Amino acid sequence: MQITEGSGTLFLMILLIHAGVFGTLSSWVAGEKGRSEGAWLLLGALLGIVALVALAAVPPLATEPEAGLSCSRCGSRLDEAYRRLDGRYDCPSCRQPADGVYS
Repeated sequence: MQITEGSGTLFLMILLIHAGVFGTLSSWVAGEKGRSEGAWLLLGALLGIVALVALAAVPPLATEPEAGLSCSRCGSRLDEAYRRLDGRYDCPSCRQPADGVYS
């Protein structure tokens, strides 16, 4: 293969496109898995397909459930202040025992 004057520029363009594509893909997948998008953007740009495969292998981070519970009758939000001693909840809106509480 003969090296010409413009081959260095072509190589640099291919390298930048490669870094941009794999950095963007890694960042997007990281965001979907609840991981740091910026860190994976950098890793994806530097390591390419290796970072994307590594990201595919790691499990998603557990997300915290929505704070509080809701009444099955009216949908009103419940918190620990409405919890009775027997562990059940009284709804502050409909004033009924919240038998079927959804989290």
